[in-house]
Amino acid sequence: MTRRLVAALALLTAHAALAAEPIQGTWKGMVGPGKTTPITLTVEGTAVTVTVTPIGAEARTFKGTIKLDESKSPKEMDWTGVAADGKPLPNTLAIYELAGDTLKIGSNGPDKKRPKTFAEDDADPSTVLLKREK
Repeated sequence: MTRRLVAALALLTAHAALAAEPIQGTWKGMVGPGKTTPITLTVEGTAVTVTVTPIGAEARTFKGTIKLDESKSPKEMDWTGVAADGKPLPNTLAIYELAGDTLKIGSNGPDKKRPKTFAEDDADPSTVLLKREK
């Protein structure tokens, strides 16, 4: 019984990691009003690390887990178990679009409803455009 449970958990973990496969790696972009704050997003398996470096301030790092659902339209991205400075943060429900080396993420923020569409203007703070680091 225990072996079956361990095997089932291993399969679920492998499936989750494969679902995140298209966005594996490091992505960089700018966020915030005016898109003046550098952001780095790194995805390894289902683990995600986000570092935001506001101008004139120290970098802040957030770590958590992502789950992708490519069967939805637009595709969905759930950020769970995210913590900053050891403090847990509310989950974030987002949508995403992957086009080559550009990852577009739309969100209304932590603990808010998932958006149904992307903002019309990519300059909108609810939309993040990231480029894959090579």
